Amino acid sequence: MKTSVIIDGLEHIEYLPIMDYRNKSIPLENVTSFDVNKSIQRSLTKALARHGLGLYLYSGEDLPEIEVEKISAKDANILKNVVKNFDDKDKLYSALLEKYNIKSFRELTVKQRIEILEGLAALRCQWQEQQGRRAGKGTENCKRE
Repeated sequence: MKTSVIIDGLEHIEYLPIMDYRNKSIPLENVTSFDVNKSIQRSLTKALARHGLGLYLYSGEDLPEIEVEKISAKDANILKNVVKNFDDKDKLYSALLEKYNIKSFRELTVKQRIEILEGLAALRCQWQEQQGRRAGKGTENCKRE
């Protein structure tokens, strides 16, 4: 099987035989489309590795660390103030800290902050719908998408 990969004008070509699970070449009359597909994928992976992509996996290193953006202290305080507007705020705050396995909101990532705000908005709408039903009113601010 032949695979060619060109990146930035540099071409790497890899040739690999079609092999079985024992890494033995398969005779032509016994080759299946599955065997061909596996060989193509192996050849592509090897050609990409020649360009250095994924090289750290073969050098015994762990996966690269991805820097996760933490929220600012200001955003953490804003989020804490939003939680204070809910009934049983201490229980809600503790539940959020436990769910995200953190000691304070300052340890949250931006993605987690958005997730919490969306959840709190849904919780607020749910509460407003309950109050609206009791008072016989609708909830205009909580439109479902």
